[in-house]
Amino acid sequence: MLKSKIETVHLVDVADLADFLKIQYNLENRPALEAMEETSSDDVKVYDVVAEVLDDYDMKKVEQFTKTGYAAWSLGLLLTDQCNQGFLAPGKYVIEF
Repeated sequence: MLKSKIETVHLVDVADLADFLKIQYNLENRPALEAMEETSSDDVKVYDVVAEVLDDYDMKKVEQFTKTGYAAWSLGLLLTDQCNQGFLAPGKYVIEF
């Protein structure tokens, strides 16, 4: 028998995540997460989200996203920020673009 383990993951549609982040960061428009991550529809990305202290560089990216609704390659960072604030549980998040 193949060795394996059962793991809990959070399956999230990118549109639902965009709506969530729009509310959480008080953005005027829904963020274009596909463009931020340079991905296309039908892609799937996995993020391991844990509560951890963000360094100055990461905090500047969060601030940039808060001001503009865009920060390249920062989706995992935003998920970590939301986990730090208690809005997301730590774990594996599978984002369906």
